[in-house]
Amino acid sequence: MLFGDRKNRATEGPHLSPGEAPRHRWRLMLLCAALMQFGLSAAMASTVRAVSLDEMLAAAELVFEGRVIAERTHRGIHKHDIYTEVTFEVIDVIKGRYPGEVIVLPFSGGTLGGETVMVTDLNRPSLGQRGIYFVESLHRRQVHPFYGWDQGLLLIERDLQSGEEQLKTHDRQGIYGVTVQQALENESTGLSSGTAMGLRLRPGAEDERPMTPERFKATLRNILHGMDP
Repeated sequence: MLFGDRKNRATEGPHLSPGEAPRHRWRLMLLCAALMQFGLSAAMASTVRAVSLDEMLAAAELVFEGRVIAERTHRGIHKHDIYTEVTFEVIDVIKGRYPGEVIVLPFSGGTLGGETVMVTDLNRPSLGQRGIYFVESLHRRQVHPFYGWDQGLLLIERDLQSGEEQLKTHDRQGIYGVTVQQALENESTGLSSGTAMGLRLRPGAEDERPMTPERFKATLRNILHGMDP
């Protein structure tokens, strides 16, 4: 099952954020209009707001565990509108409704026909990557589909020594616990370091190991249960 309608996505171009609802905005985006006229590449600059885990969980339309199984680059209606569709196998849905076995999410940028468009700080998931993903919207094509960009991407990797699956940040720091904050009540105005607030990145004891995916997913579901009116 695909993410929206491919034809409509190509003609509309990417959305920067839900600007009609400033309270729910999670990033400030600056697009550089300076395309390199005499080269084959273009660049966009970005500034991403720091968000908390529970804000992501409350605001994301879909949170799922998945694995990247394919990617394909396309050109939109505008000459320099190059974007890459990443296909995920859906392993487990934590929040939202998504009955399909696969989901396709578009990321701005990519290489097509010898032309490369890059967005700074946009790290597109690679083939074979497995993780837990916080998708902001299933109905709009955006520059980056994950809420908080890298903050909305948590890796699942197997520890080589113990053989245990562990949860990590996008830059492979172990996640040892979660601190719940009031979602959306006090949105941060600071800039993102790439890791959502509320994730504990240091062990509380010398022998503590990073959270397993199952333990983390159970924690998310408990937080969601507490958010229900």
